[in-house]
Amino acid sequence: MARQKELTPLPDFRSVELLRQAREEKNFSDEEYADLRKAVVEENRSHPTIAKRFKEVAQARDGSLEDPLLRLKACLGAARRLASNLDGLPEAPPSFMQGSAELIAWLEEQVALLGDGAQETAE
Repeated sequence: MARQKELTPLPDFRSVELLRQAREEKNFSDEEYADLRKAVVEENRSHPTIAKRFKEVAQARDGSLEDPLLRLKACLGAARRLASNLDGLPEAPPSFMQGSAELIAWLEEQVALLGDGAQETAE
């Protein structure tokens, strides 16, 4: 037993089911499917995280993100994931990190503005 492989946990079966749905039912693009698959298999993300990503992409593909606030929140989540992934790349240019931080700040402002407007109309 000198050469033991590191054991990796199997992905959550619910996340694997979402991968199947992404491929067979929702017709995700190759890039969208690859990103979701990487999160499930390689990054071993939790099922709630996978479900959220699946829902965001599926809604965007279905055109059901007509609400600007929902679209901004989806963009903000994607920008935060991008910044997190860029942070893990030592060879990423600092300007990319600065740009993603600026994008996140702008999106947060827009979400706050639209969120306040939505609250005022609800009252």
